[in-house]
Amino acid sequence: MSDAGGPAGRALGTAAAVLAGVATATVQLSTDSDLLTTHAAVGPAAGAVQVVASLALVGAGLVVWFGGGRGSPGVAVLGAAVAFMAPVWIGWQDAPPWVQSLGALIAPLLLPCLIDVATSFSTGADGGDRPHRRSGLVRVAYVVTVVHVVLRATLHDPFLDPNCWADCRADTLLVHPAPDAVAVLDLLWSAAALLLGAGLVLSSTVTVARRSSAAVLDVGVVVTATAAVSVQVARAMLSPGAEDPRREVLQLLFVVEGVTLVLLACALARFTWCREQHRASLRRLADVASEAAGIESLATALSRATGLSDLELGYWVPAAAGHVDAAGRPMPPDPHGRDVSVLRGDAPVAVIRSHEDHASMALIGEALGPAARLALDNERLRVEEVYHVQQLADSRARIVSASDRARRELERDLHDGAQQSLLAVLYSLQVAAAASRNRGDDAQTRALEGSVDACRAVLAELREIAHGLFPVILDTGGLAAALENLGDRSGLVVTVQDRTVAPLPKPVAHAGYLAAAAAVAAATDCGHSRVDIRLHHTAGELVVEVYGAPAGAYVQTHDRVGALGGHLVRDDENLRVVIPCE
Repeated sequence: MSDAGGPAGRALGTAAAVLAGVATATVQLSTDSDLLTTHAAVGPAAGAVQVVASLALVGAGLVVWFGGGRGSPGVAVLGAAVAFMAPVWIGWQDAPPWVQSLGALIAPLLLPCLIDVATSFSTGADGGDRPHRRSGLVRVAYVVTVVHVVLRATLHDPFLDPNCWADCRADTLLVHPAPDAVAVLDLLWSAAALLLGAGLVLSSTVTVARRSSAAVLDVGVVVTATAAVSVQVARAMLSPGAEDPRREVLQLLFVVEGVTLVLLACALARFTWCREQHRASLRRLADVASEAAGIESLATALSRATGLSDLELGYWVPAAAGHVDAAGRPMPPDPHGRDVSVLRGDAPVAVIRSHEDHASMALIGEALGPAARLALDNERLRVEEVYHVQQLADSRARIVSASDRARRELERDLHDGAQQSLLAVLYSLQVAAAASRNRGDDAQTRALEGSVDACRAVLAELREIAHGLFPVILDTGGLAAALENLGDRSGLVVTVQDRTVAPLPKPVAHAGYLAAAAAVAAATDCGHSRVDIRLHHTAGELVVEVYGAPAGAYVQTHDRVGALGGHLVRDDENLRVVIPCE
């Protein structure tokens, strides 16, 4: 609620007193049929509608104004209340002329005020922690209405109007009488009202279709305000100029309009009351959750309180120049601008996001109490550390990836360059040895055959170097086959138990092979004769257990496994490697 003390509170109290006085005077006039030539004077039912609707709108306007501040739609609601009461002032025959002229200026403003109320709730500017932003349709409605009433007031002379029934005294704002121009203005006003009403009906239909069931209170305000606007458009089409309350269809429309305005006032009051209850509930849940179990419970409590199942929290990290999630990953801004910022003082702390359409999103930022904001700030510091750790992990992964890329480029260069050249030399030596053998030159043949053997040995070593850390069978036959081949090459007895159930991602298989190879190499250096290796999946992780692995630094293995988010565990002569597979 708005602050009731200070200058702002006194100003609101003064405005409330003035409006209450105006409403009281209007009610008294509405019960005196001798002083009126309006719908309110036609009969008791119409008079009751005038009284009830006027008081209901004033009350709802004050409730919304006090509940959302002076920038809320409460201003538009109060404007609608005053505009609905204005015809009573026009028909007050004993009033000063300026009162009737003022009423003639204000009465047409009912249409744009109702459009303002409907569009403000359809766009979510309902007096929460966000300022009330008027849409283009509302701006056009106000501009068109003001232009119409100003021109009509300066050109319309009641004495020259054959349809005059309410104010037939000289208009105090009259500059120059122009009946033909006034007739054109009235027709243009009817057309403008029709277009504005159609635009509101269209936008309201889209709004209602997109709203979730949780936003039913918003929908109620939008629907009732749209219905009231539709009645206003019908009255403008049936009577472009001054209305004649004796026409039955206009009497019926007046009663319907009054009923819709009463329903609108009820919807506004209920919405404001529910919003205040919701805000208090959010504050209590936020503070209790933050004090009891930290930010994770706070997110759960906010989700439960608002009904937003996809509620997300993002935390401000200066190093990231933006928000990150709880896992330290960057959280890009919402393209639709629906993020709710949480500040502690003037410093950004977090954003709350949901893709669901719910009025509570506008309330969460202001509803969070001091305890919840402190908890969010503490969690932000923890997430900032997580972000830096994640950046280091990403950097290590990039380094490992760059190393593998450089190794593959070296393998390709050796295969396409030096290896092909050696093959050409080997072929030439074999041809020369065959020719020497045919000539019977045994000495030269032995020398050439020795060169062929030496070339083959160099080519085998080059292939081994080009092959790098990982054998070809690792990519073609899988991790278990590569480890069995590793045992054949090391001279140790290596047993492999493979319990994996699906093909492993290549980076995971490479890391697992490197860990096992490092353990086998360490066992060979220590003179061990046997190593047992077990492979299996556990909750989306590859687990490599090497029994008989001696102690060692395993630095390169640690870096590669850590780059994938895994870890190593040493236990006496056993090595356990856990690598995420997702």
